[in-house]
Amino acid sequence: MRKEIELYMQEAVCPACHGLRLRPESLAVKIAGKNIAEVSKLDIDESKPFFKDFSKGIKIEKEKIAEPILREILKRMESLSKVGLGYLSLNRSLNTLSGG
Repeated sequence: MRKEIELYMQEAVCPACHGLRLRPESLAVKIAGKNIAEVSKLDIDESKPFFKDFSKGIKIEKEKIAEPILREILKRMESLSKVGLGYLSLNRSLNTLSGG
């Protein structure tokens, strides 16, 4: 049954989002000059400095909210780098990763 259905399926890039899978409103929001799609294209080793620099530019009133989140993001990225996965980008689809 699956093989029969697959005959009618095709992969295509969405003309509205150009394959980013986000609405224009989401892509319009920028953090340190980058939208979420641009940040998720960074590999882990590239994104660590981005988040460290971003945390320095947060206004005092927003620091209480952002600080624990940024600390956790950086901690997880550091762990991934330590085990040799710093080359992975955050937008990598699950089916491209090894299960072993």
